[in-house]
Amino acid sequence: MMRQESETLSPPADCDSDQLLALIYDELKQIASRHMAGEQAGHTLQPTALLHEALLRIRQSTWNTPLEKAEFCVAASSVMRKVLIDHARRKGAIKRGKHLVRLAAVENLPAAELPIVDLLDLDAALEKLSELNARHAQIVQMRFFAGLTVSETAVLLGVSEATVKNDWRMARAWLLSRLRESR
Repeated sequence: MMRQESETLSPPADCDSDQLLALIYDELKQIASRHMAGEQAGHTLQPTALLHEALLRIRQSTWNTPLEKAEFCVAASSVMRKVLIDHARRKGAIKRGKHLVRLAAVENLPAAELPIVDLLDLDAALEKLSELNARHAQIVQMRFFAGLTVSETAVLLGVSEATVKNDWRMARAWLLSRLRESR
């Protein structure tokens, strides 16, 4: 499969990082909203605060590393997930069942039937999946958390769309099974 050209996030000479961020801010805010959609009502973080905390962490690390736009969104999504996990731990939610999220990774189910899981259990399951099959974990991160399409995910990983669809199906099934075991 031939890799498609995509937008790279390295600032042109006449564009600083703030201008670059303005170009993708709305997409990043959608990712933050997707992360917050599964959180319990009354969460003290709002999507904008989650996004800004993630951006602060990114700027303190590798902001100037040139990344494709989709790659940056995936990286930002990963940082947002870590912000939520850190927030849960700081709020004393480390006790089992104290920080529940609705797992929207299961397609074709009404919202009321989506599984509710502990955020820390989900994080542990994703870490284990990453150890077992890094590409499956990447696909979960790209599709579920960053909201990339099958096509965008395939291009970033350099695999076919059929591979992404198959891996996505297997990763979701594995995660659901693992999360049921942790209850």
